[in-house]
Amino acid sequence: MKRRTFVGTTGVVLLAGCATQPTTETPTADPTPTSTERPTTTPDGTDTPTTEPTETPEPTDTPDDAAAALERAQTALVATVEAFLAVSDRDDPDFGTDVAGDATDFDPKPALEELTTAEAAIAEAERLATGEQTQTVETLRLTARFLGDTVALQPQHVRLYTRVREMERLFYREGGLSRTQDRVRALRNDVDDLEPAHERLRRQLRNLDSERMQRVRAVSYQQLERRVGLYEGEREAAAIVRERFRRMVTAQRAFEEGQNTYAGGNQFGRAESRFGSARTDFTSAAGYQSNFEAPPSFRPVLRRSTCYCETMAQAALQFREAATARQNGNDGEADRRRDRARRAVDDLSECNLRG
Repeated sequence: MKRRTFVGTTGVVLLAGCATQPTTETPTADPTPTSTERPTTTPDGTDTPTTEPTETPEPTDTPDDAAAALERAQTALVATVEAFLAVSDRDDPDFGTDVAGDATDFDPKPALEELTTAEAAIAEAERLATGEQTQTVETLRLTARFLGDTVALQPQHVRLYTRVREMERLFYREGGLSRTQDRVRALRNDVDDLEPAHERLRRQLRNLDSERMQRVRAVSYQQLERRVGLYEGEREAAAIVRERFRRMVTAQRAFEEGQNTYAGGNQFGRAESRFGSARTDFTSAAGYQSNFEAPPSFRPVLRRSTCYCETMAQAALQFREAATARQNGNDGEADRRRDRARRAVDDLSECNLRG
């Protein structure tokens, strides 16, 4: 009896011991998070992976980007030159010779706007350029600077030409000798003020050459040379006109004094002297720098002054001879000489003084 109880109890103990034995299965390892994931704890206490942003590489500049900027700069420089030449009445204007001081309706704003676009493109190309492109960028930059100074200088030449024409109007049409003399003095300052700007253009031209300018589509080196020559020629022509008119004012005063004295009828010797002085001064004015090859804008101005001076020198000669004859009592000869002098003055209509 007692034995059965012992065995039953032992069996229960053995069964209980078997239930608590450790398992022989190998635990499965958790997957390793990737480098782009990081566990994030949610409000309910569970972890969820969070994807970190992947860095995007910044775009790199390429030679094509520099080439595109250079193309924009070239196009804008062409547009700058076209805007500068827009006032020309020629079908195919030349930057070197067209649009001078007589282009009185010139407006610099369109050209300056195009030039601003060109300068921005050149600056971008300078940042991107490599190798041979850097030489093109530098040439475009120097060309843009030259064009900028040219656009800024053009209104000064228009003003110079306009003041010369005003001086002509005062002298030929209004007979204002005192006002003409004032303009002569002012014109000297206008001419002198242009010299530094012309020298600056000349220095810029020395930084370029024909070979380098082959990289530029807008203009050639020869056109830049002609532009500098045109401006310097206009300045020299204005200086010649100024000096001619200075002498012409003196001659005209002497001529008018001679006429008044001759008409008085009793001082023919003085009239002879004044007409002689007038002839000398008119001849001197006509011959001053007569061989100068003026630019087209100033050729009519110089031609009119030459015609006027030569005609008036002839009139002064005939009046002088008339005064001499009158002084000698040869009234018939005096009248003939006087009539020749008047016809000479009438010939001034051939000088196109209102042109």
